[in-house]
Amino acid sequence: MRYLGVAHNDVELEQLKRLGQQTIVELEAEAQPGLFGVEDTYERYEQARLVADKNPIDDRSVHYSKFVHVKNLYLGFHDIYGRLYRELGFHRILPQSRYRSSSHALFHTVMARLANPASKRRNSMDLASNFGIRLPLEKVYRMMDHLDDARIERIQHTAMAAASTLLEDALDVILFDCTTLYFESFTEDTLRQCGYSKDAKFNETQVLMALMVPPKAYWWATNSCPARWLRSSL
Repeated sequence: MRYLGVAHNDVELEQLKRLGQQTIVELEAEAQPGLFGVEDTYERYEQARLVADKNPIDDRSVHYSKFVHVKNLYLGFHDIYGRLYRELGFHRILPQSRYRSSSHALFHTVMARLANPASKRRNSMDLASNFGIRLPLEKVYRMMDHLDDARIERIQHTAMAAASTLLEDALDVILFDCTTLYFESFTEDTLRQCGYSKDAKFNETQVLMALMVPPKAYWWATNSCPARWLRSSL
């Protein structure tokens, strides 16, 4: 804090305001030097103040209490996963030279499914509300009409080849399933959240457990476990 004085009239008050502003500029320059010197910065402030005095805009001033939330906009997701999408060659499934609109729809549909695995209608809504991208649902369906059996097989082979590079053993088949497990607790944390579980526990915490079975584990289960236990487990 710094004491600047006492004003007894409007003229002295205006002088103290200018002195205060100059003091603020000096203190800010001591804490973090700027590109311009103190005198230059203060002169710029004075010029801006004179312009504001000649052209008052008090009636158009912005008040924080009047701020209204419009929407969220997430940036960067398409840049990161889009690069992976292109590196894997998915952009060549529907060449833009012939299927420009459908190629665009396929890319954004994949990005939406990665961000939030949901229905095609929900993906179209998420793209508009979260990413500022308008992709009508009819364009998604039109894109799917171009994905014939040959292209679907090409997509599967591309995904298979990419997944194989991440696993030590040869990839033949992967079984995947998920289920919910509930707790006798009503307190949520970073792992457990309240929700309607398969055991009809609508107000108790639960976790979502996913199971992925590689070929060796599947062979062991089918050859070493009783059939009844295996059916109940899978």
